[in-house]
Amino acid sequence: MKFALLRALPSRRLAIGWWLHPDEGHNSDGKHVGYLDAPDRWSALDPGLFERLSDLVAAGDRSVAALERRSLLPGASYHAEQVPAGRAAAKRRVERADWLARFVSRVEGADVLFLDPDNGIDVHRDAESRCSPKHVTMKEIARLGGQGRTLVVYHHQTRSRGTHDDEIRLLGKMLHGLGIGDVTAIRAKPYSPRVFFVIGPDSEIHGALADFALRHPEIYSVHGGFGKAAATSGWAAVPLTLYPDMFPGPLGHSMAGRALEAGVWSCAPVQIRDFATDRHRTVDDTPAGGGAGMVLKADVLAAAIDHAAAAHPGLPILAMTPRGAPVTQARVRDLAAGPGAIILCGRFEGFDERIFEARAIEELSMGDIILSGGEMAALLLLDACIRLLPGVMGAASSGDDESFENGLLEYPHYTRPVTWEGRTIPEVLRSGDHARIAAWRKQRAEEDTRLRRPDLWERHEGARARPASGARRKEKD
Repeated sequence: MKFALLRALPSRRLAIGWWLHPDEGHNSDGKHVGYLDAPDRWSALDPGLFERLSDLVAAGDRSVAALERRSLLPGASYHAEQVPAGRAAAKRRVERADWLARFVSRVEGADVLFLDPDNGIDVHRDAESRCSPKHVTMKEIARLGGQGRTLVVYHHQTRSRGTHDDEIRLLGKMLHGLGIGDVTAIRAKPYSPRVFFVIGPDSEIHGALADFALRHPEIYSVHGGFGKAAATSGWAAVPLTLYPDMFPGPLGHSMAGRALEAGVWSCAPVQIRDFATDRHRTVDDTPAGGGAGMVLKADVLAAAIDHAAAAHPGLPILAMTPRGAPVTQARVRDLAAGPGAIILCGRFEGFDERIFEARAIEELSMGDIILSGGEMAALLLLDACIRLLPGVMGAASSGDDESFENGLLEYPHYTRPVTWEGRTIPEVLRSGDHARIAAWRKQRAEEDTRLRRPDLWERHEGARARPASGARRKEKD
């Protein structure tokens, strides 16, 4: 089922990640050869493959190395290094990061990457800290995807509550949320349930594998409906952070959460530490010239930025820093009207300044305050953008009269009861006279802005005094 599907791929540079466990001999994995007793059923998938597998079994030469030698997947390259499986979780995480870095280097240049972990995708909440040698994590999938590459990821069900179809839908949405490409699921029905997730931007690959599966409905079924990934549609949020679990955070709830589930926007955080090159995954160092704190390293930041930019071409790159220009509602509207944003979240004393000299990065600030890190500022900026996306707010005009939209603070609001603690709703708002109400609201917006935010009022008055864009006043003789 596995090799027949991969051999149905269009001509591409294919790489295989075997995900070898050190203790594969403890069970019957890789020893199932019952299909050889049913040639009428199985040879129809791929007659040449069936014959070569029969020869391999007959020769007793059954290993990953034998599969590579016999060129069952012509032209493919392989990563066959054993996955770290030490008992100490902290040590295993370091070794796994090193192993993944070698994996990434080994498969560089591949157009299609097949990931073959023994048990598939780790759906546990602590997947990243577990570093299970029999699983691939969502963050590892995100790291290996992008750059125009399509992934085919094996998953052995069931690893979560519900039916097999429920699990496919759950994982399909999670993979879609990574923002690295469209998602197609091809379920292999015989024996215990298995599924192959196809993730990536190459529509020809998606179509070819789905067509192959549909030609053999007794073996495979095709699942979809996960929506387009952020790289091709929707608004893409790509935070670059040392704390990816902070996203989507509060944006996974209420209006933004419903829009996320509906595919209006996607959130694909990138772990900056994944791009550190030393054994300890170091991302910071002491400031040149001395001083307190630590500074994020330019080389690590550049690698993370370049990865995100390649996976999400065309997105503006922003950095949340107190040194940046204050965010305005006009800038938020511009960002919301675009394809999304890559947002670099600072920590410690900030960024090595050379990253701004070497990359096109817009520095933004959410105000004259200091936060523990850029993640909270990024969440504020994302919330401001997401609420403006089509269909997120209940009515298209919901935000038209809000503070800052017209250069003024918003007028005050009231609701029932009419009288509360001796305070009554202004009579004009109960008059039903829409012209009077509009005039009152305008007057209050101007008064409150002048009294509370003289800086806004000064800019507003200056804007009103200027002629319309493009107009020029003729000098009097």
